Amino acid sequence: ASDRLKRFENEYQLKYAFYDINRKGENLFGLKNQQYPELEQTNLEIKYLDKLYALYNQVNETTSSWEEKAWIDIEVTDIRNWEDLIAKYSENCAKLPKGLKEWQAYRDLKEKIENYKNVFPLIKELKEPMIKERHWNKIIEITKKHLNYQHPESFFFRELIEANLISCLEEVEDIIDSAKKQDKIGKTKDEIKKVWNTYDFLFKEWGTKRKVPILNGTCVEEIQEKLEEDISTLSSLSAMRHVGPFKEEVQQLQETLSDIQATLDLWVKVQVLWTSLERVFTEGDISAILTNEAKKFAKIDKAWVKSIMEKANEQKKVKACCQNEVIKLMLPNLQEDLEQCQKQLEKYLEMKRKAFPR
Repeated sequence: ASDRLKRFENEYQLKYAFYDINRKGENLFGLKNQQYPELEQTNLEIKYLDKLYALYNQVNETTSSWEEKAWIDIEVTDIRNWEDLIAKYSENCAKLPKGLKEWQAYRDLKEKIENYKNVFPLIKELKEPMIKERHWNKIIEITKKHLNYQHPESFFFRELIEANLISCLEEVEDIIDSAKKQDKIGKTKDEIKKVWNTYDFLFKEWGTKRKVPILNGTCVEEIQEKLEEDISTLSSLSAMRHVGPFKEEVQQLQETLSDIQATLDLWVKVQVLWTSLERVFTEGDISAILTNEAKKFAKIDKAWVKSIMEKANEQKKVKACCQNEVIKLMLPNLQEDLEQCQKQLEKYLEMKRKAFPR
């Protein structure tokens, strides 16, 4: 088209030269100047088309250079710069004379500029790390175009343009939206996982003689609140539409935290029972009276101190302690035995109250 325009310009220059010679002859002999409206119209159209094709060629040269760029060499900042440039081209296109707007070249130019303006926001999103293999595969599926995304050094910008993403705009936007939400789900899940891989118990000493390490009450309350919060968060994540790629991991993490919660709740109950009975059966006269219960408590005490609390104090990690099979197996038995000791102690105290009423 540009070559044809050049030929027309040359033809116009030749015809204008004849026109100029004729006009000078007419002036020389005092003749009336002849009007050539077609020549004037041609001159106007050539000026218009010069402006059109200057912009047309500029846009084509620029976009062609973009299309030859490999995906690995394109940064988000590049795309932002291209957006700014295409916006300027759009402004220049809008400023072209109205008479050009019926020309096919103008319509082609405007369509190309608009296509780039619309596709750049999508492509900018596709450069983000949140876009994974599964998202690219969905884009390939809906566009029915091969995209060599797995080899970014030989995956060219041209391929994305040829994929005509705008023709399936809603589907591509849905894929990007899904990627954003999955990215958020993944980060939330990973943050929760990281917290519980590093969360430590705090301990305090019980008793003045033995100084047995027991769980710090304030720390336990904080852990229980955090467990409640994170289990609720994971439950919400599991119900989300876009959880798909993380569904199994989210559910597994939720089950793990629920298991930790159940173990810790039982642990706290056993600790309360042990602390309420420890001095009774180790320092008072009761042990000489309730000999069977005293012997049973001595076994409980040894298991509680040596197998649970001292080892937990060494390990400290909440997750490791609460998922320790030995601890999980021992706690229900300790609870049952301590409750029996407590029951026998209450029976004895009730008997003493009846024997010595106030």
